[in-house]
Amino acid sequence: MADYTALKTEWATLTGTTAQKLAAINALTVAGPNVDVPVADAVLFLANEGKWAALAVYGQKALASLAAGGTLTTAQSAGAQFAALMQSSQFTAFKMSTSAGLTAITAMLNAVASDSASGLSSADVTALLALAQTTTPWWQAAVAQGGGGLTSPVGTADLSAAGGLV
Repeated sequence: MADYTALKTEWATLTGTTAQKLAAINALTVAGPNVDVPVADAVLFLANEGKWAALAVYGQKALASLAAGGTLTTAQSAGAQFAALMQSSQFTAFKMSTSAGLTAITAMLNAVASDSASGLSSADVTALLALAQTTTPWWQAAVAQGGGGLTSPVGTADLSAAGGLV
């Protein structure tokens, strides 16, 4: 038997007719699991924002400086790594579905954005990280994830079973 505690709590926050409330609750979403981001998606985002060319040049300059025996800042080192990954035919996706992968990519992007010469801003970092974010219907998400913990969209039978919410 389903636990309708979350449904009762969420239902109490809604206004309108029963049909309007059902539509609203079934339209709710919560954060879902992160997914891996194909390199092509990141390149496309950066290109559409007019940032890809400048970031690639930033990374290439850092690599050239390193090859010449120079010392790189943290931002330059991260920029060189990021540019190399983005241009590698063997690297196909940023593994942002794992905690370790997300942490590493976040740190790399934040380091690059810390140098204004990279052309990458904190807003760009946020947008790039958002490529990995998904949503899950509220009714389907576990209660522990802020969802309803149900197996199907909320219907009138659920409202009755929850204690007469109709």
